[in-house]
Amino acid sequence: MKKKKVILDQFDFIRAIACLGIVLYHFAVEYGWPDIFNNCGGGVTYGDIYVTVFFFISGALLFYNHSEIDDLKLFYKKRA
Repeated sequence: MKKKKVILDQFDFIRAIACLGIVLYHFAVEYGWPDIFNNCGGGVTYGDIYVTVFFFISGALLFYNHSEIDDLKLFYKKRA
């Protein structure tokens, strides 16, 4: 029996904010306004933070929805 996918609106909202931040960062850099997204220190920009948050939340949601493996052989066969 297939497990029903759980949708967590809170994480989708944070992921949408991060996605919007990434788009705005690229827009600002493309049109010569990188000062809007100043460095956070150590060469890290807000764009880097938005990308990190987006990937962390996406990975966490994938793990949350697919944390059980029914057949280990089938799991590795699909990934080979």
